[in-house]
Amino acid sequence: MVKFDLRVVQLIAAVLIAFALVVPLIPPVGIGKWTQDFYNTIEGLPEGSYVLMQTGWDGSLDTRDAFIAVWRHCILKHHKVIFWATKADQIPLEEELWVMHILGSSPDKWPLYGKEMVYLGLIEAPGAMYLMKEDITAIVKTDYYGNSLTNYDKLPMMKGLTGIKDVDAIIGWIQTEWVYLFPDTNLLSCVWTGEFGAYNMAHYVAGITKGGVFGLRGGAEYEILMGKPAGASHLLLAATLLGGWTIIVIILGSAYSVYSTYLKPRSVK
Repeated sequence: MVKFDLRVVQLIAAVLIAFALVVPLIPPVGIGKWTQDFYNTIEGLPEGSYVLMQTGWDGSLDTRDAFIAVWRHCILKHHKVIFWATKADQIPLEEELWVMHILGSSPDKWPLYGKEMVYLGLIEAPGAMYLMKEDITAIVKTDYYGNSLTNYDKLPMMKGLTGIKDVDAIIGWIQTEWVYLFPDTNLLSCVWTGEFGAYNMAHYVAGITKGGVFGLRGGAEYEILMGKPAGASHLLLAATLLGGWTIIVIILGSAYSVYSTYLKPRSVK
């Protein structure tokens, strides 16, 4: 009787995951038109354009690496990025995001802080986008680190920005009414998968948004477009390899079960 050690299956799965997380390979995925359109929009903005990122993410790997890839793109293009969180528990996650993956220092110690990036901290007031349309200081007076938004020595990039109506692109979970509030602004969805992804995909199909980066796969697609496989690509490749190995194990197990039950010669006593 053939005995099969389950530990072999587990070992191969572990090796595949480790390989995907360490080796910078591009996962076998095509680029969605919505991801390509998102990338082209950021790429096509003039250098120094204002980009607002509402990072309404929950810290999950489904979206974290997508935001990292998009922000890296904005940095490379020297756009002026304004961030704010929509949930209190996002703030420490966002600081970890910048410190560990992008800046290598506290955000306010970054040499380009105030010139190419300003973090406003938590803004969860109902109708914040409407209230800040004409005057960004209507409900927030300082950045997260206590610098006045009108202190142009500390935050020189804010000098050219009056209200949200002046930004060139808004990135995040796009609300339908924003298309009426900001008709001349590029609206770009960057959200996790699930109901919010479906909601924002409908916006893209309807022409409300110019593009979308949806979840882990969207992040991997964006990294491929950037020519730099990173977190999302590694995780997607790991999931792909593990899924493929699982299918192989199921097929082999099923084949052995059929053989053992119906085809294996049996001894006659």
